[in-house]
Amino acid sequence: MRKYFLYGLILAFGFACTNQKELKLEAEKRTDLIYNLAVYLDDRPENVSGDARFEAVHREHYQRIVQQNEVELVRLVAVEDTVYFLYKKRDRRSLYEHYRFIGGKFTSVQLPRVDYLEIVFHTPRLAQDELERGEWLFDKMVAGNSLEAYWGDMKYLEWPDKDYTYNPQTRRWELRPESKLNEVDYFKNKKAD
Repeated sequence: MRKYFLYGLILAFGFACTNQKELKLEAEKRTDLIYNLAVYLDDRPENVSGDARFEAVHREHYQRIVQQNEVELVRLVAVEDTVYFLYKKRDRRSLYEHYRFIGGKFTSVQLPRVDYLEIVFHTPRLAQDELERGEWLFDKMVAGNSLEAYWGDMKYLEWPDKDYTYNPQTRRWELRPESKLNEVDYFKNKKAD
């Protein structure tokens, strides 16, 4: 725990030296932003693939998912023209009370619109007493620190890892070119989506 406290002090000093600003949005704008992020970060409607998930006809689906998953936008930090987010959702597939955090960054000409989004991390299921890990990863991300040292450490990160990375251009998780999984027939023939 002392390690987290010391790290927190270092991050707080780093934040003080940058032009970071916690964003406080009015309730309606914050809710709209959560729905707009859910399109990237949550389950798509059944039988909908690729960019079809961004069509307005699916808005109600994402509104339901946000309610079912008890989604919360824990943190929003603006650094110049980039907004860093920490998205927390309850894992409905878990028999126990578990949550997942998704951290990343996006640009927006006008909030709550999302023009470009990059997912930086996705945590595994976390119990109530483990939730500080999501905030800790967020602080590292905003400070500009690499999370690569945590790839494969399922206490902190589920993705990215040595095999998968998020591609903001295609808006999906993809195999890294150097991944050994590219040599497996199943993955060679599998269409990413």
